[in-house]
Amino acid sequence: MGVPFSVAVIDLWYLPARGGRIPSDRHGHGLRYRVDYLDAAGRPRRRSFERRSTAREFDAAWRPGAVPPLRSVAARITFPEYAARWRAAREFTWQIETQRRIPGNLARHLNPAFPGPVAAITTTDVLAWMSGRLTAAEPTPVSSMRLYYDLFNTIMNNATTDRIIPANPCKPIRLAAVFRGQPMAPRWIPTAEQVLRLFDAVPERYRAALWLGAGQGCFSSVEFQFNSLVALKRQQCNIRYPQRGSRIQNRRRQ
Repeated sequence: MGVPFSVAVIDLWYLPARGGRIPSDRHGHGLRYRVDYLDAAGRPRRRSFERRSTAREFDAAWRPGAVPPLRSVAARITFPEYAARWRAAREFTWQIETQRRIPGNLARHLNPAFPGPVAAITTTDVLAWMSGRLTAAEPTPVSSMRLYYDLFNTIMNNATTDRIIPANPCKPIRLAAVFRGQPMAPRWIPTAEQVLRLFDAVPERYRAALWLGAGQGCFSSVEFQFNSLVALKRQQCNIRYPQRGSRIQNRRRQ
């Protein structure tokens, strides 16, 4: 059962001052109200809200003595337990492909990331999970990460409807900001040896494009850049033959 250790909702946009209050550095930015509390595992947590009324409801719902008996039971439900109930109640409405995909995504991606109580999951936990997957040595592709996140967000929305949690921790997250700068496909930068091996695998007419692409670092987005290179026409290029090697210049930039 969560226990708030603050006696009031905190207004993050103002600071107390003699004779009143003054705007804080966060004034006008982000969620305004915050409640500090202990989660179901006894760990200090913070949750922010846009409206004071919502923050007060959350603060009151998690106070000792004010929590209904059902709340203490709901607070102990783990995410894997609730996700299993959520799937069992809806699986009969899914297409066959969805019935095959959802259990695997839960077992391999969501349940290991959130093994504890549903009520203990915070926005910071969700962002830390996404950050770890996107910045790992072998990062999860954005398309897959979006699929896992959408599934998690759907389950947490239903947990809110079922009054297992007071608010969905995914609500403050903006996916556009999370995925900004992330490649839409796994990044592949070939070595010099791999570039040379490509010459044995492509027709001779494409070899100039391979030299040009390798020299310009175009392999970070192979499909798009290769299509651009092979679409070049003879009249769009200046081909010069200096004493050593050759150089191709694209006229499109001139």
